[in-house]
Amino acid sequence: MSINITERQLLHQCEKYVVDMDRVKQKIKQADKDNTVVTRNDAVDISKAGRNALENKISALSRAGQNKAAGKLSPVSSFSVISDFERAVSAEKEEGIKSNTFDYHVNQMVSAYKRMRNGIEEKYADIDREQQYYVADDGSIQKLTKEKELAMLDKAYEKHSKFMAASTEIWGNLQGFKPQITYHSRSADTVQSVSADNTGNSGMKEQAYQAFMYSVNNENIRLLSQSKDGLSNIKLDLGISRSARNELNHIWDYYKAATKGIVLK
Repeated sequence: MSINITERQLLHQCEKYVVDMDRVKQKIKQADKDNTVVTRNDAVDISKAGRNALENKISALSRAGQNKAAGKLSPVSSFSVISDFERAVSAEKEEGIKSNTFDYHVNQMVSAYKRMRNGIEEKYADIDREQQYYVADDGSIQKLTKEKELAMLDKAYEKHSKFMAASTEIWGNLQGFKPQITYHSRSADTVQSVSADNTGNSGMKEQAYQAFMYSVNNENIRLLSQSKDGLSNIKLDLGISRSARNELNHIWDYYKAATKGIVLK
C-alpha cells in the first residue's frame, strides 16, 4: 500500500512524496527478529528487553498519575491567618460605633473571629471544592483541611489576646505612674528622694487574657448572631467579676483618651 502526498509550489523539492508502507513493515519485523530497533540517524538503538522495560515504566507512571490527587497550592499559612484576623478586627471597628472601652474591643475580636470561622465553614461545605495544599510552619507541603484552618484561626485569636492583655497591663501601670524626683544639695550627705506611688494593676494581664479567651465560647458566638443593633449594644459574658471588668474598661478608656490629649480625672 502506498500513500501519495502532493504539495503545491515547493521550491527545490519533489512535487510528489511516496511512502512504501510494506517496506517499512518489513524493516520493523526484521528488527524484532534481530532483537533491536531500527531507528533514524538522530536516535539511539534500544534492545527489545529495554524497550519492554521502558513501556512498563511508562504505563506505571501513567497509572500513578491517574490516581494522584489533584489540587493547588493555597496562600493560606499561620502567618497569613494572623494578618487576616488583625485586619478583620480593624474592619469591625470601622463598621461599628467607635468606642474606647475594653468591652467593645472584645466584641470586635469575637465578631471578627465569627466571620472568619463562618467563611471557613462555608468553604468546606462545597463538595465540589478543589483540594488545596499549603506550606506548613516547618516548610513542608501538607494537605489543607478545615480542621487545620480552624486551628490556625484559634492560634491567631490567642496570639492577639496575649498581645492585648500585655498591652492592658502596661496601660494600667502607666495610669498610676508618677516620676521619681531626687533633690540634690551641696552637701554630699544631704540627698532626699521622693518616689512615685506606682499602685500598679496586679493581675490585670491575666484578667484581660481570661476575658478574651472566655468571650469566644459558643454562647457568645450565638449572641453575636442574634444581635441586630450593632456591636455597641452587645454585652458578652467575659467570665470575670464585675469589678475586674469595670477596671479593665477604665484602663482602656483612660489610655485611649490620654493618647488623644484628653485629661480624665
